[in-house]
Amino acid sequence: MTWVTVALTAGVPLELVTKVTGHKTVEIVLKHYFQPGREDFRRALQKVMPKLLTNGQKSPKDEMRQLVEQMSAKNWKKHQERLTALMDQSVA
Repeated sequence: MTWVTVALTAGVPLELVTKVTGHKTVEIVLKHYFQPGREDFRRALQKVMPKLLTNGQKSPKDEMRQLVEQMSAKNWKKHQERLTALMDQSVA
């Protein structure tokens, strides 16, 4: 993955990326240097359109964070089971 792909995927404006790379046209940057992979597209789209892509459900990462934040001495076992399931799901 190139710096151009990382920058554009992270939301750096295309015009700024073009200036930083020294290319005269946006088309050259997009045609030759912007090479996002499937995972890049998924992350970028989920970041800007999470409810649309997840049908309003939390991402596994967000659910894990919420479980950890809500964990207490009384519910740790239940939360541990759900966290383990989420981790297994994200590895698959």
